[in-house]
Amino acid sequence: MDTFEAPAAEADAFEARLLASLAHELRSPLNAVIGMSDALAAHLLGELAPRQQAYVLDILAAGRQLLGLIDQLLEVVRPDVESSGLEVDPCDLRAVLAASLALLGPWARQARVELGLEVDAAVPATLAVDRRWLHQVVARLVAAAIQRSPAGGQLTLAAAVRDGALEVVVNGMPTRLGPADEAALQPVRRLLERQGSSLRTTHEPGHAGQRLTFSLPLPVPTPHAS
Repeated sequence: MDTFEAPAAEADAFEARLLASLAHELRSPLNAVIGMSDALAAHLLGELAPRQQAYVLDILAAGRQLLGLIDQLLEVVRPDVESSGLEVDPCDLRAVLAASLALLGPWARQARVELGLEVDAAVPATLAVDRRWLHQVVARLVAAAIQRSPAGGQLTLAAAVRDGALEVVVNGMPTRLGPADEAALQPVRRLLERQGSSLRTTHEPGHAGQRLTFSLPLPVPTPHAS
């Protein structure tokens, strides 16, 4: 393990534990808000005026949306995906990619980085892969690209079929990764190795930046045992 990798791995593990703890702490009061809003919307505590009903339904919808984002955050930062057995089931590829972008949307908007999704028509609608594993890999790659993009930047998450394999690419990162960035991506590299894949960093044609790419054979092979 090189000079940058060890501290980066420790920082990554600490960040994952901290975010997971904060997310769990948020779930309890949020579930209380959702439960109370649900009871009010169902008129279990009495009748509501039409305007009150509309407000309660807005609160309920926002609460459920936030709870969904928290659940996605927990899914992405859970460190046990690296060591636990993967659950390979058919999953909606486009939905997983879109969920990864939605999770990082608030951060991207704050950084004034535009996110886009392109899925080629030849890509299968469903993919036999561990959904949580794929969500972690994609979200971490997009997060790394956002971090390296200036305000006004544009990133595209693309999926296509190349030479009988599914190729997933993060395009638009204008600057190259430094040693610390490479070390921070080691968890992603380990995750990809479990599916017999690897992370490739290539130069954007005509630009100084890089693109982040990984491929999965179609159909996706059985994951390697831990």
